[in-house]
Amino acid sequence: MHRAVLRRYYKHKKILTDPVFIKASERFQAFCVVKAYSNVTIDHYVKQSAYFMDYLTSQKISGFDLITLDMINAYIRTLVRYTYKTVE
Repeated sequence: MHRAVLRRYYKHKKILTDPVFIKASERFQAFCVVKAYSNVTIDHYVKQSAYFMDYLTSQKISGFDLITLDMINAYIRTLVRYTYKTVE
């Protein structure tokens, strides 16, 4: 339906494998630290963004400049049955 098989359980899996997205995730985490977000918030934001980047990898996208609104909407559709707060 979404042309992707996504992991729903990540506890012991390394989520990101693409070097571009790994570096972006590290920079995003550093940004959150500078903004003085709580550790729980940082962890949540970094994991959620990693899930999106994992989806991009599954769609053969390896750079942020290639993201379209249709891709974002397709990712959102993969979040069916997640809580509204996670989707937010």
